[in-house]
Amino acid sequence: MALKPKIYYGWIIVAVAFVTMSLVSPIGTLFRLFYQAFKEQFGWSHGSISGIYGLHQLLNGAISPFVGWLIDRYGPRRVMPVGALILGLGLAASSQVNSLWQLYFTFGIVAAFGVATLQSVPNVAVVSNWFVRNRGTAVGVVLAGSGLGELVLIPATQWLILNLGWRATFLILSPLIFVVPAALILMFQYHKPSDKGLMPYGETEEEKQKAKHEVVVIDEEWAATTWTLGRATRTYRYWALVIMVFVFSLGYFLIAPQLFVLTQELEQFQAHSIFVAFILGAAGLQEGIAKFTGGVITDRFGREKTMTMSAGLIVAGIWMLSFLEANPSAWLLYFAVLSYGLGYGFSLPSIMSSCADLFQGPRFGSILGSLTLGGLCGAALGASLGGFLRDITGGYETSFIISTAAFAAAVALVWSARPGSIRVVRKVTTAPVAGQEAAISGTD
Repeated sequence: MALKPKIYYGWIIVAVAFVTMSLVSPIGTLFRLFYQAFKEQFGWSHGSISGIYGLHQLLNGAISPFVGWLIDRYGPRRVMPVGALILGLGLAASSQVNSLWQLYFTFGIVAAFGVATLQSVPNVAVVSNWFVRNRGTAVGVVLAGSGLGELVLIPATQWLILNLGWRATFLILSPLIFVVPAALILMFQYHKPSDKGLMPYGETEEEKQKAKHEVVVIDEEWAATTWTLGRATRTYRYWALVIMVFVFSLGYFLIAPQLFVLTQELEQFQAHSIFVAFILGAAGLQEGIAKFTGGVITDRFGREKTMTMSAGLIVAGIWMLSFLEANPSAWLLYFAVLSYGLGYGFSLPSIMSSCADLFQGPRFGSILGSLTLGGLCGAALGASLGGFLRDITGGYETSFIISTAAFAAAVALVWSARPGSIRVVRKVTTAPVAGQEAAISGTD
């Protein structure tokens, strides 16, 4: 008789996705550290450099539905290592640029294709296949990987730029971000539990008997629907989620890409760029912890309430940033980016789980990819608009106002989509009886 493994293999899937996210998700944040070096060497404007990041985000989003389709059809082991190679080549090529259009191509286009095949869409789509009741928590763990990556990579990258130059820094990042994810995915990542002769976590009767929380179906007709991308696009809830993710990302990326540059425009912070990078990296770690915690919170309190809390924390961070110029305190900067990052971290598991609550099924990867497209289009517009508003107005006040309005709109939209009216996680009050038909669905 074969011994039952002590650790469910799905947690190995989560661990691989965590490491992949820790290396790939910070790429956009790391690119912001290169802004000052590009401006000093080439004299490029703030808006033109921000446009590169905006293009990167736009293309990342544009191909996300295609990446979701590839994952649904071919699985992660065939798709994601190729993406790692493309990303590595894009970063290596970025080290050799001498003109703005070349960087638009190498980082804005090539690297964007690689990132899209390794970031949240493929990882969340795969992990969602392996977990039922604890899906929000598992997704939160995966998304938390970006926080650890930012803690380590942001100060390390800033040190490399200052001491070795931006070209050498790109060349160092390239093989690291190619080799590690590709090797782990090829060795350990599997698309579905059936590939290992297993069932999704939470599906067996033994696990249901031990559960302290259960997923209860509220709208049985909606939950029983076999959702495809085409069918989802004919519903109000789908478009409410897409627009919600768009405006949420627009509001966040109006500010986020400008944070490091904002500090370097203040004399008190200019001589301490590595210290500022460490603050941003530490906040990134706390953001990562918030993504894990947000997964637990959204499972316990619901998607709508968690998103409302997230928006409130982000707006509080924006409010603190607005006082930074008059009071350039390191503590004020820390608490501002901490509140901003915590709010963003809490939101992501809720957004991903809302999509799963509403549109789970064999084509979930494609639906999640299209949702991510909306988010990254918002991120692209926000990143580009933030840079141009800084060039035009000479400050960030306009961005702060637009961002606050965007988060208010996002909260209204998630409440109108009402993912909690389809499925809800509730505490088990009585132990299920063996053989009794459970009112537990296949997602949380």
